[in-house]
Amino acid sequence: MELLPAVQTEYWQEPVEQTGDDELEQGVWHHIAFRLQPEMLSSALWCALATDFPSIQPNPRALVYLVNEKHRVALFPYDDRGMDVIGDNHSLLSDLYQRFNHYLLEYDRPLMAQYYGE
Repeated sequence: MELLPAVQTEYWQEPVEQTGDDELEQGVWHHIAFRLQPEMLSSALWCALATDFPSIQPNPRALVYLVNEKHRVALFPYDDRGMDVIGDNHSLLSDLYQRFNHYLLEYDRPLMAQYYGE
């Protein structure tokens, strides 16, 4: 199954900004935003999770951000161990905090506890 942008897409470029310890070479970030059909979610997640593992093919070498406008949250699945979830939907984030607390990283807990309680 291919992951292709729908008819309505947004595309923009940004130069890669180097920080002292970046492994990235000079270049340009290419951004494509489009509505993802639900049946394409597994393909999008494959793109996100395969990026850190060069031996896994196909490997698009792409960062994937999933945004749910209706629920006002964004997900950044960064590897096979987890994802960042951000947004301004406090009740949804609080529910996720309670349900998946055992997966949260220790260094994140103090800040999350301030917002979602323990």
